[in-house]
Amino acid sequence: MLNESDARRVYLACGSTDLRKSIDALAALVKEGFDLDPFSPCLFVFCNRDRDKIKILEWDNNGFWLYYRRLERGRFMWPSDPGIGAMAISRRELRWLLDGLSLQQRKAHPAVKASIVLWKLCENISFEDRYDIRGKLRSTSNSYSMDDIVAAINRIAELQKSIEQLTQLNAELAAKVAWYEEQFRLSQQHRFGASSERTDPDQPRLFNGDGGIPSFRRRASLFSVRRPSA
Repeated sequence: MLNESDARRVYLACGSTDLRKSIDALAALVKEGFDLDPFSPCLFVFCNRDRDKIKILEWDNNGFWLYYRRLERGRFMWPSDPGIGAMAISRRELRWLLDGLSLQQRKAHPAVKASIVLWKLCENISFEDRYDIRGKLRSTSNSYSMDDIVAAINRIAELQKSIEQLTQLNAELAAKVAWYEEQFRLSQQHRFGASSERTDPDQPRLFNGDGGIPSFRRRASLFSVRRPSA
């Protein structure tokens, strides 16, 4: 059974191909006609003129696989322009083609590139690190190896972990500051607490109860000097 998940890429031979050709003739067509390597881990798909038969050529370890499919009813939605030569498609599009669907499925979920995923992951990190990672993404011209993607994801995970640690440390420091402030307030209250001294209600005061200045007569009594009796 065909397992397209093992193939790196899928190539369609646009237009019609004489399916009477054997493995050697199809491999030669891939090499000479399309300038591709028939021994590469790819699938090479061919279709006849009536679009009801296809052959798929695949190299596996030490020999070729040649898959053959014939439709009893219906036709394949095959690209008919022979001038295109070999068309590279995805494994997903190959499954559509084998099911009788067109290569352009507008209602299908669009493919998401690794750069878009990494770009969104950069939203939760600092500006400096975001600028560094996004600059590297721009400089690769949209071609990312698996090592680059893994390294970027690991870097983002490390930065997110650092942010979590700094957030926790900040919370601990804030709790310590609040504790020290409370201890300082208690010590001040213990040292400079409310006075227990009581004053005579008849004792003259500099200010009225409402904080105002006392009357002139009251002020005069504050500074009057009594003469001793003879």
